[in-house]
Amino acid sequence: MKALPLDASHRQYLEDRQAICIDSDGNEILLGLTASESMIYLHLLDQTLANDWPDELEMLSQFLSMHDRHTSALADWAWLYPVAYGIDVRVSH
Repeated sequence: MKALPLDASHRQYLEDRQAICIDSDGNEILLGLTASESMIYLHLLDQTLANDWPDELEMLSQFLSMHDRHTSALADWAWLYPVAYGIDVRVSH
């Protein structure tokens, strides 16, 4: 298995939110992204957190697209997870 390059606190944060999974090739990935996209996304995320935004508009566009796909996959999983484990999340009145 090829693990994502994360320090312990970031790994714990992502695991707590179930934002990391394993693809069919055994690579650890960010939910909603491929293995290569996960690596690019983490690199660009490090840059943006260091207030060093990508110079090229194409790279910024790619980062934002991957971010949208990752957060969308997380939102979808948040609704599917309780159902998969038999947890009733319906609001009763």
